[in-house]
Amino acid sequence: MKHKYVMNRGLAFSEEKDLRKLSDLAAAGWKFEGFAMFGFFYRLRQAEPEAVQYSIHHEQQPDSSYWTLFAESGWRHVVSTGDMHVFEAAPEAVPMYTDVSTIHENYLSLQQQFGRWSLWTLLPLILMMVLTNVTQSVWLTPILTVLLIMSVTAFVFSFMPYLAYLRKTKKLSREL
Repeated sequence: MKHKYVMNRGLAFSEEKDLRKLSDLAAAGWKFEGFAMFGFFYRLRQAEPEAVQYSIHHEQQPDSSYWTLFAESGWRHVVSTGDMHVFEAAPEAVPMYTDVSTIHENYLSLQQQFGRWSLWTLLPLILMMVLTNVTQSVWLTPILTVLLIMSVTAFVFSFMPYLAYLRKTKKLSREL
């Protein structure tokens, strides 16, 4: 079985485009199978070309009725990562989100989640910045520099999605 990896643009930034791209790839014989390399890539497997649509739903603790609801609506579970669940369905299936308020609630929840993560990653970032600036130790400086880089990375990868979801919720708020 052949596999192929396609770069994820960032679901917070281009969810609709990425899901359309996955549908186009499925029509070309490459079915979405999951995420790879910390979610930076989509893992695809070679399969028979098929017309499908993909959708993402976020649920922290799905129970059996959650899965049943989507299955009865024609949506097949593909993969889950944390509280994010990816589903596929035939193109004629009813979309998961049919009204603006439901989409708004979903994005608002994600905005709040990434906002909390941003705050938690900001604290060590500030600490590392202070320690890096005040330390005079030759052997400690390289260690603090590495920790500072890790802190910056963690902050950026939580704050940027927060901003993307903030933008989306503000845009949808105007439509409510």
